[in-house]
Amino acid sequence: MFGTPQVRQLTDQETFVEHCIGHPANETLGLEAIPPRQLCFLAFLPHILDSSAAGRNAYLKVCLTLTMWHAHLSEGSDAGLPKSVVGQQTIL
Repeated sequence: MFGTPQVRQLTDQETFVEHCIGHPANETLGLEAIPPRQLCFLAFLPHILDSSAAGRNAYLKVCLTLTMWHAHLSEGSDAGLPKSVVGQQTIL
């Protein structure tokens, strides 16, 4: 249902439209319709020079884990989630 989450760096409005909110088809510009995503997770991370590459990768891993938890919970499944998360309504 959700597919594999992907991390994209938001650098401009076009990236946000393309990967989060979608847009209708536009024959004049030759654009196909892109549906909005069910989940678009925005995170504001420290600069890579402040956290190092390893620190940045750790932040990204947390973000991907949160999106996977959301996918499992949205499908009504708690399989594969840590027991400390199952039943916690405050994490989402």
